Amino acid sequence: IAQCRDLENHHHKKLLEISISTLEKIVKGDLDEDLPDDLRAGRFQKFNYVEASGTF
Repeated sequence: IAQCRDLENHHHKKLLEISISTLEKIVKGDLDEDLPDDLRAGRFQKFNYVEASGTF
């Protein structure tokens, strides 16, 4: 069970890193990927997005 928790924690840590990196690229306008207009326009709060990413 400890290995499962470690794996889950590692997954959440990586997901959080990817989420923050993606948000920073959106803010800078450096993201080349297709995103929904509301995300590209910045109509979100970083805290809420990052908080939601922890619920997976």
